[in-house]
Amino acid sequence: MKKLTFAWNNRTHTVPNTLFKLDSTSSVEDTQNTDSNAPSGIGKPAELMNREAMIELIFDLVKPLNPSEDWSGMGLQVQSDDLTGLWGPFSSTEHQEAFLTVWLEEAPFEWVDFLLDIIIHPPQVSSHVSDEFYYHVTTLLGLLGRKNPTLLLEKVQKLLFDPSTRKHILDALFDLRSELEIPYFLELLNHADSMSKDELTSFYDAVCGLSSQTSKNILLALRPYRLKLE
Repeated sequence: MKKLTFAWNNRTHTVPNTLFKLDSTSSVEDTQNTDSNAPSGIGKPAELMNREAMIELIFDLVKPLNPSEDWSGMGLQVQSDDLTGLWGPFSSTEHQEAFLTVWLEEAPFEWVDFLLDIIIHPPQVSSHVSDEFYYHVTTLLGLLGRKNPTLLLEKVQKLLFDPSTRKHILDALFDLRSELEIPYFLELLNHADSMSKDELTSFYDAVCGLSSQTSKNILLALRPYRLKLE
């Protein structure tokens, strides 16, 4: 069985790459177990993943790679305990990427519902980290959606035409990179004149990830709208 090494509270633990999540009765202190097996308090079924657990994961991805990093320049009051989460802090970009590779391999497609719920009902996120928070939300949504692109597109269809969620969905579709997106993009093109600059940029970027002739035609059709906003 493949194993990954994670750092919790400045301690190193090697655990099987199965997914674990704290339940409501567990605490971060439980993760200090040095056993080579799953640390106490984390060996819970992956089915315990929920909206709150997904938000915790995203915040762990947002936290500094170096737990001693000073966030005061961002106007944030951060206690040392706040830098320790279930999955983080990660010691390096490579550490974080290795974790996400395994996470995406094992996470069930159904978890896209938690990510979509975060987009539809946004949690309170500091403006200082909002962009990075939603970068991770949309990236995970798009990459996890690759397990079932057809179903993901059905789930996001209405959200794609809602101005309050459109940009985040387009950012996720950039990472989905499926030609199945083309019919949705063709329909969305009819709404291009009412889009903001950020929405048009995300729309353009999402289409750029595709390679069909139709996608190239959509890019040509989008150019006049983008030029108007420059």
